[in-house]
Amino acid sequence: MLSVNPASSGSSASSATDNSNIAAFVSQNTIGILSVPGSPTSVVAVSGNASLAVAWVAPKSTGSSVITDYLVNYSSNGGSTWTTFTDPVSTATSVNVTGLTNGTAYVIRVYARNADGSSLPSANSAPATPATVPGSPTSVVAVSLNTSLAVAWTAPTSTGGSAITDYLVKYSSNNGVAGSWILFSDPVSTATSVIVTGLTNGTAYVIKVIARNAVDISLPSANSAPVTAGTVPGRPTSVVAFHSNTSLAVTWIAPDSTGGSPITDYLVQYSSNGGVAGSWTQFSTGSPITATSCTVTGLTKGTYVIRVYARNAVGISLPSANSAPSTPATTVPGSPTSVVAVSGNAQLTVTWTAPTRTGGSAITDYLVKYSSNNGVVGSWILFSDPVSTVPSLTVTGLTNGTSYVIKVIARNAIGNSLPSANSAPVTPALLAMSMVTVGDPFNGVDANTGYDKGAVSYSYQIGTYDVTGSQYTAFLNAVGSTDTYGLYNTRMGTRTDVAQISQSGSSGSYTYAVMNSTGNRPISYVNWWNSARFSNWMSNGQPSGAQTSTTTENGAYNLPGWRFGTAVAPNATNPNTGSAPTFRLPLFNEWYKAAYYSPNYGGLGIGGYYRFATQSDTEPGTTIGSSANQANWNGAIGHSTDVGSFSGSGSYYGTFDQTGNVWQWNDRDGGTNGLQFRGLCGGDWYDDSSYITSSFSHLAGSIYDQRNVPSEGYIGFRLASRSVNS
Repeated sequence: MLSVNPASSGSSASSATDNSNIAAFVSQNTIGILSVPGSPTSVVAVSGNASLAVAWVAPKSTGSSVITDYLVNYSSNGGSTWTTFTDPVSTATSVNVTGLTNGTAYVIRVYARNADGSSLPSANSAPATPATVPGSPTSVVAVSLNTSLAVAWTAPTSTGGSAITDYLVKYSSNNGVAGSWILFSDPVSTATSVIVTGLTNGTAYVIKVIARNAVDISLPSANSAPVTAGTVPGRPTSVVAFHSNTSLAVTWIAPDSTGGSPITDYLVQYSSNGGVAGSWTQFSTGSPITATSCTVTGLTKGTYVIRVYARNAVGISLPSANSAPSTPATTVPGSPTSVVAVSGNAQLTVTWTAPTRTGGSAITDYLVKYSSNNGVVGSWILFSDPVSTVPSLTVTGLTNGTSYVIKVIARNAIGNSLPSANSAPVTPALLAMSMVTVGDPFNGVDANTGYDKGAVSYSYQIGTYDVTGSQYTAFLNAVGSTDTYGLYNTRMGTRTDVAQISQSGSSGSYTYAVMNSTGNRPISYVNWWNSARFSNWMSNGQPSGAQTSTTTENGAYNLPGWRFGTAVAPNATNPNTGSAPTFRLPLFNEWYKAAYYSPNYGGLGIGGYYRFATQSDTEPGTTIGSSANQANWNGAIGHSTDVGSFSGSGSYYGTFDQTGNVWQWNDRDGGTNGLQFRGLCGGDWYDDSSYITSSFSHLAGSIYDQRNVPSEGYIGFRLASRSVNS
C-alpha cells in the first residue's frame, strides 16, 4: 500500500511489500516515485592466497532503474567493523577480494546500486579464511637403520595460513635425479619424523619432505645428505684356535651379512676362565685386525677360549660362538740379550738380560760359551759351571792378553734357546787400570805460567791413580824372570819410604813380591824407558814371557833394547795388534790439563787453571782422608802414601795425587815453547810448595835414564789413552 500525504508538497511515501526503497514526492500537485535495488543474496566467499573469491545472487528487484554497480564490504571481526573493497565499477555478481591476511577469517556483505542509490546490505557470508600452500620443510636428516632410515625434519616456518595436515616423504636411491623419487606410503600425520622402511641395506638414499595443508602441498625440502641403510654385521662363525708358543693362531669365517656396510675390522677376545662373564680380555695388535685370522700373543700356560666380533660403520656385531678350548704349547725360551763381559785376571765377568719369553716353561739354567776366534764356527767352548738361573757369572781359566767373545743360551724343560748375540770382544788382563775421561776439547792454554801449557784439542783418558807397586810387581813377574833391560831397581827393595818390591832367585827364574804392605803406594825408582815398557806390556794385553818386541819392546813405543837417550814418539799403531795402542804415557799437555784445568774455573762455562791439582789455588793441607785440598808434600807425612789416600782432593776430572806423593813421567809433546822433551811433573812427598805448583815442571831430557836414576828417585808414572773407550 502506498500512502501519500497530499497536503504536504514534496512529501514522500514508501512501500511495505518489497525490499526496495520507494520514495514518493509531490511537486506542484504531481506525485513521483523513487526506488533503489533490493539486497543481493546468497553471498559466498571461497579462500584464496591472501584473497577471497566472492560471488552472490543479484537482487530480485532492480528498483526504479537498472543496477549499475555492487559494493563489497569485508570484516575480520565478525561484522563489528567493515572495510569497503575497492574495485572498478561492475555489474558482475562476483569479485576477487585481495589484500587480505592469510589465516584471518573474514565475512563478506554486498550492496547493489542503481541510479537512485544503494540497496540495503546482503546477509553476511559464512566466514572464510584466505590461505596458501605451506613453506617447505627444512633440516631433513636421515639415520641408518636395518633396511630403513629414521628421518626427521623441521616444520615449515609458514603454514600458508592453513594448518598443516600431513607430510609426504620421498626417497631416491639415485641421488635424487628426476624420475627416481618414490613416495613412502604411511598414514596421514603431522609428526616431523618417520621411519622409512622397505629399503635395501648397503644402498645410499637421499630424502625430501613435502608439507600439505587444506590448500595444497608445499615445494619439497632440500635433499638430505646421502645415508646408507644398514645394520651391524652378523656374527663371525667357525672360530678355531691353534696352539703355538705362548700364543694361539686364530681363524674365523666372516659373517654372512655385512649389515649393508663393509666390515672395517674384527675384535678378538680371549678368556682363560671358560668365557665366564668378566673373564674376557681384548687382544690388541696395535692396529685394526682386518683379516679373518690373527695370532693372539702374550699368553701364559693355561687353556683359552676365543670369541670374535665384526665391526662396520654402524657398530659392532654380537660375538661369535666361543672357540673350542686351546692351550698354548710350551717351547724353548727366547734368547738372552745384552751380553756384557768385563775384563779380569785370566777371567771375564759376564752379565746378560734374561729372555723376555720363557717359552711357557720356567728357565732352569744358562749355558755360557766363549770363543777366542771371534766366534767362528767350531771355536766355541762351553764354560763348565753349576746349574743356575742367575743372569751373571765369572768365566775363569782364560788367557790374559787374548780377546774373547761370549754368547749365552737359556734352557727350560723343553730345551735350549737360540744363542744370544755375541758380546763385544774383551781381553782378560792381569791388571785393570782405573781411567777417567778428560773432555772439554779445544780448551785454551794456561796463560799464567809463561808457557803454552794445557791446551788439548781432543778428549782422552788418563789414569785415575799412579801405577802402584802391586801393579808393577805383576809386570815384573810376567816379563822379568830374566830382567834383560833392568826393569827392577834394587832400591825398590831397600827404601822403606816408597813402594817396596823384593826380587828373589837368579836370572832366568827371578820372582818378585810386594813388601811390608806397600803395594798400594805408587811405584818409584823407574826411569822413562821402563815406564814406556810398562805401557807396551799393557797395550799388548799383559802377556808373559821374555822382554821382546811382543811383550815390552814394542807396542805403544818402539824400544828395541834402548835404556837411555832421547825419548821416542809413541806409535800410531801397535804392530802387535794392528790397532792404536790402548795405553801409553800421557803427553805433557794431557797430564797438565787433567791435573789443573776446570771448564768452570771462573764460573759456569769459564775455563781456567788451578795452581794445585786439588782444585785449589792455595797450598794444600796434608791430612789423609776425605777433606778437600789435601796432599802429601813438604815431608809432613814422611813417606809416599797409598794412591787415592786424599779422597776429597781430586782434580776436576777425578784424578788423584797429581800434586805431591811422587814425581810422574810424561811423554814429549808438540808445544810451541820447547816442550819437546820427556819431563817430570807434580813434585813428591818430600818437596816444598815451589815444586808442586802448576808453574813448575822439570824438562828432564835424558838425564834420568837407566844410568842416572838418583838416589832420591821418587819418580813414578800413570798411563793415558787417546781413545775414550779404552
